[in-house]
Amino acid sequence: SRLMIVWEYLGKDINSAPPKFAALTKMALMSGTSLKTKFKKMYGYTVFEYFQKRRMQKARILLLTHKYSVRQVGLQLGYANLSNFTIAFKKEFNQLPHHLIK
Repeated sequence: SRLMIVWEYLGKDINSAPPKFAALTKMALMSGTSLKTKFKKMYGYTVFEYFQKRRMQKARILLLTHKYSVRQVGLQLGYANLSNFTIAFKKEFNQLPHHLIK
């Protein structure tokens, strides 16, 4: 289905800032309202929540390798502002990212 195409795309392209919603609606061949409603109904998350969850999972994996600093992971995942990365990570895992690399 078209929703699956968007879901797969969001899961693959997590090394950047969130994609433009207009691009996702074109990919899904549906209006923004339809995409929001159908995506949430099918996957249980909004489009952005799903993208963010995948991005934070990738961040956690990268930090657990102990090869990268918090700053490097944040930049690699498309965060220009490191404090935004830290806030998003804490929201997802209820701990600060630097606690994983101690």
